Amino acid sequence: MEKEIYAFEYLKNEVLQKVIHNIKYKGNKSAAFVLGIEIGKRVNLIVDNIDAIIPVPISNKKRQNRGYNQCDFIAKGVQSIINKPIIYNYITRTGGSQSQVSSDRFERWQKVKNQFLIQNKVKGIRHVLVVDDVVTSGATIHGCIEELNKNDLVITIAAIAKTT
Repeated sequence: MEKEIYAFEYLKNEVLQKVIHNIKYKGNKSAAFVLGIEIGKRVNLIVDNIDAIIPVPISNKKRQNRGYNQCDFIAKGVQSIINKPIIYNYITRTGGSQSQVSSDRFERWQKVKNQFLIQNKVKGIRHVLVVDDVVTSGATIHGCIEELNKNDLVITIAAIAKTT
């Protein structure tokens, strides 16, 4: 992994927690886009050789329940700043329909093990920006990185926030 970029520190019971909840469970796509812009500004300051943006995928069941993947809209906000293509189906999630909100770190790592699968190989892509909403235990992002490393990519991760 090349770098980790976070727009905010995630503190429980703060305004950011409520905004992220609204993004994930209330369909607030515009908030996801705006927070993606904040990530994009930080990415622009830190990294200059990104080839493409890859949103962290969610399970088909979560996509059906929510109606969308919040990371897709965060990625669109990032794209509006860094002007790089988004590759939506580069990697898919084969499991992950259970919520991880009440899981401890060990359970989170167990749940995401081997859940990601590369679907599409894209030529000319060397350095990718993997976009997530919140990095809590790091299990989900690690699962993505593990799969992406099979294609010998340079990986930078970016998220709205990381828990402390």
